[in-house]
Amino acid sequence: MDFSENNSITKKSIDDNINIYLLHSWTKFFSCTGLRIGSLLCPSENTYNLIKKNIVPWNCNILALKYLDAAINDDAYINYTWNNTSIIRNQQNILKKNFNNWVFEGAKFIPWIWIKVPSKEVAEKLYNISKKCGMPIRWGKTGYNKNNYIRIAIRNIDKFNLLANLWKNELNK
Repeated sequence: MDFSENNSITKKSIDDNINIYLLHSWTKFFSCTGLRIGSLLCPSENTYNLIKKNIVPWNCNILALKYLDAAINDDAYINYTWNNTSIIRNQQNILKKNFNNWVFEGAKFIPWIWIKVPSKEVAEKLYNISKKCGMPIRWGKTGYNKNNYIRIAIRNIDKFNLLANLWKNELNK
C-alpha cells in the first residue's frame, strides 16, 4: 500500500476494519539518546485520546520539549542528516570488510544499523568497549532480546572510524 496516496490510511481502516498506528521516535534522528521523544499518528482522535490518557505524564519532560523545539527548527541539521544518511551509512559499511562474518540489517535511509555478530560474548564485548571509550552503542540484549546483536548510529564518519578501528584492535587481541 502506498501511504502517500491521499486518504489511503483512512480508506484501509474503513474498508478492512484495520486500525493503523504510526509511532516514530525522533531520538535517533536528532541524536538525543535518553530523551524519548517521538510522534504518534492514530486512526482517530478518540484512539489518540485513549492512548494519551494512559501515558505517564513525565514521559516527555520540559527538557525534551525544549530540545525538540530547537531541533525541529534547525533546518541545516535536518537537511544535512536527510541528505547524507545514506552516504554516511555506506561509508560505515567498512565494517563489512573487517568483519565479514557479521550480518548488517536495515534500510539505507534509516539512521542506524543493526549488526548480527557471531555470539552474545562478542556483542557484550563490543558494547563494553564502545561505552568505555565514550561512544556508546545499543546492545540488542536489552529491550530487544537480541543477544548477539548490536545497533550503531549513523553519525560523523571520523568518530565512527575511531570506533571501528578500536573494535578491530580489541577483537584481534
